[in-house]
Amino acid sequence: MNLQSAELRIKNLLLSARITNHPDRGPQRARQINKSTFGALKSELFESFLVDSPPRPDAREENSTQVIFDATQSVVMPPAARDKYQADLCSLIEDRNHLIHHFQNQHDLNCDGCCEAALARLKELNDRAISILDALSEIRQSQRQIAQHLRQFAQSETLFNLIMGRPLAPGQDWLMIEEVQWLIEAGQLYADESGKISLQKGVEHIAQKGGSDDAYTNYGCKSWQDLATKTGLFSVERQKNPATGRWERFYRLGAKIPL
Repeated sequence: MNLQSAELRIKNLLLSARITNHPDRGPQRARQINKSTFGALKSELFESFLVDSPPRPDAREENSTQVIFDATQSVVMPPAARDKYQADLCSLIEDRNHLIHHFQNQHDLNCDGCCEAALARLKELNDRAISILDALSEIRQSQRQIAQHLRQFAQSETLFNLIMGRPLAPGQDWLMIEEVQWLIEAGQLYADESGKISLQKGVEHIAQKGGSDDAYTNYGCKSWQDLATKTGLFSVERQKNPATGRWERFYRLGAKIPL
């Protein structure tokens, strides 16, 4: 039951990660996911949802007078953590298939000692299934919180201002800004042991992602330092870089940044 629950939880994660009003694309994806095997679901999970870098938008031309809304959601994980999580889930699926097809061939259930060994094996498999299920449940809870956040954002003046090209005022929802997301990603990837990262390194990461050097002006800010401060998501400090001997700006990820 726990193995099946983990499979169903992955289906829920994948179905909820794509929001669209497209008359064909949405139902087709739902049918595809609902009939997928555990192994196929695992592949889709790590290809489109649990990723090590934000996916690029997939814009498609539509020959329709209908307004099409299409939003995808993903969780960016450090590569090492993602690889370990993927390996654990692969191992669990492999043992699950072994349980279904080969368990009785390896465990003679006609003697007490053999039954004890079989029960020990089942308990070990069940404990791993519960661990995976708990991790998936935490991700699902975060996904629900993000969905609620998105609903509030869709009804806010912030979205209207962005569509109209107006600068964001202080206190607005900065988590929806791509450059802010890249600053967060840089902090997660490159922060030192104390949790701080050079602001210049964060700006270089933005440039690598395709952002412009002065993108901060789009949001009514005078500099990247000004943007990082106004968001309220980072703490910015001035310190001497021990490697260069120069004074530089560093930032840390704040507690308001969600998982």
